[in-house]
Amino acid sequence: MSKIILIQFPKPKLRPSFSPYCVKVELFLKVHEIDYIDHLEMNPHKTSPTKKFPVIIDDEKIISDSDKILDHLIKKFNIQNQYAEDPKEAAIHHLVEATLNESFYFPALYSRWVDDAGFNKTMELNFSKVPYLIRKFIGYQVRKNMSSQLYGQGTLRLKRGEIYAKALRDLRAVEAILKDRKYLGGDKINKADCTTFSFIYNALNPNYPTPILEFANNSNIIKEYVNQILKIYYKEHPLF
Repeated sequence: MSKIILIQFPKPKLRPSFSPYCVKVELFLKVHEIDYIDHLEMNPHKTSPTKKFPVIIDDEKIISDSDKILDHLIKKFNIQNQYAEDPKEAAIHHLVEATLNESFYFPALYSRWVDDAGFNKTMELNFSKVPYLIRKFIGYQVRKNMSSQLYGQGTLRLKRGEIYAKALRDLRAVEAILKDRKYLGGDKINKADCTTFSFIYNALNPNYPTPILEFANNSNIIKEYVNQILKIYYKEHPLF
């Protein structure tokens, strides 16, 4: 059996990825000890049917979209206990994943690509070695595209404070659910935890001093949840 090939964006220093979707798939592979080859590319248009990363190649079959990838892996490797048996617990897991995917993600994206302080730091961290004029052009194009996406989705129609207030409501909801739990599913990490960790951890970069980071710094529940996963699966990265 050939190894899974995981195609994702180049990795920044001291972080698994800037993309929560890439972290989500990589963490799932690590948790279930699935051998894979990590292939880094900058342009998803070359290999991804959806023009987005991550992508896996499994026996020449190309699969994109993080949820489809995880569903494929669960079926292929017959991975058990990834979904709560209790309907109420299953609903909670689904709502947490949906909140992070469809709500929290957009303020986090705003914090890096549109908010002035975050955008300047993103350019510094990712494009510092690119010649100045090219860097300016890339930055302008990416920021323009991100702004258009966020305006169409609705986030950029709000004021800065309102955008971060939405993110904090989402985090407080997740924090309340994680209280008195090691993982969402109890004592063992499951599919929903891969989503939860990836979105929260990716928004807690100390290079981006946002209200999101400030909230998490004051939440022992969030910090303990993130750090316990880092200690096991990302030992090479600093704790939050």
